[in-house]
Amino acid sequence: MPIHKAGSGYQWGNHGHIYPTRAGAEKQAAAAHAHGFQDAADTPQCAGLLLVTQDREFLLLKRTDRDEWEGPGGHVKEGESDTAAAIRECFEEVGPLSFPMPDPVFIRTTAEYGCLYAIYAQRVDRFTPVLNEEHSEARWVTAHELPETTHPGTRAAIESIAGNERAIAGSIQTGLFPSPQRINDLWLFDLRVTGTGVSFRSQLNEWVYRPPEFYLCPEFLERCNGVPVIFNHPEKSSLNTEEWRERAIGALILPYIPVTEDDKHRIDEVWSIARIYDSDAAELMMTTHTSTSPSVKFETEGSTQSVLAEDGNLLLIEGNPSFLCHVAVCSAGVWDQGGAPRGINY
Repeated sequence: MPIHKAGSGYQWGNHGHIYPTRAGAEKQAAAAHAHGFQDAADTPQCAGLLLVTQDREFLLLKRTDRDEWEGPGGHVKEGESDTAAAIRECFEEVGPLSFPMPDPVFIRTTAEYGCLYAIYAQRVDRFTPVLNEEHSEARWVTAHELPETTHPGTRAAIESIAGNERAIAGSIQTGLFPSPQRINDLWLFDLRVTGTGVSFRSQLNEWVYRPPEFYLCPEFLERCNGVPVIFNHPEKSSLNTEEWRERAIGALILPYIPVTEDDKHRIDEVWSIARIYDSDAAELMMTTHTSTSPSVKFETEGSTQSVLAEDGNLLLIEGNPSFLCHVAVCSAGVWDQGGAPRGINY
């Protein structure tokens, strides 16, 4: 459809992390118990690092001691963290890397050959590895091109990152993949659902206060699932059948609250990964329409109240919204709070 109106609780990244982790002994004990080991202290610890490109290609290495493909990894030395071990083993098995290695994203822990194996992932630029004696061959492959003899734990980790559109959406949320990502004819974008606190609505010449407690909570995140994404608000606030046909471009699928701030995300906002089906809209979301504006309704009597601010403007104090109608892609939104548009992460 063309656009007619175009006129360490978290290991890495600036996004809310969908892979919660635990530190040190607590994490090892939990993993050991989950895999049937009696004592984490006596269980050998291993760690590996999956290297993945922006194009969702993973580096796999073929072992020399058995017909199996895996990512770089090995045993954790005494006094070494599993993250440090994963990075060290990576350097030993693929050669020195010419780019910085921030804290990688924790993916999962598996039980392999009598040890606990912590698997991490790190986005890198594609390079030619220099192998040591442990591996005979290297390949860059997508999640749908894995060799038949890929190690089961490695296969499961890769599929959890990029095996389908939901996995890729989660990897955008963690910061492992940048936004947007194209999958066949579908785009996945990281976009802002709403801000909270105080902002100014220039069209209505009023200030608005949106209480954080009604939005930065699990209940509101649940309500965001499946909310339509449209292109610009309707002339009237309601999204009826005609307006839906004219403006609908996608839907929210993975709402979250950022845990740290950067030049896009703030911890007092709600963000979501969105499925965008309209290629014209996707192009504009990376050029001219780089913000968002939510539409909420307050149908309960007394759920909003207006007071006169010190500067003579009206201040609308909102309550708990009774209906979340849609999120509109636009050139500038109220929750940019007067700054540069920043509702679309691209």
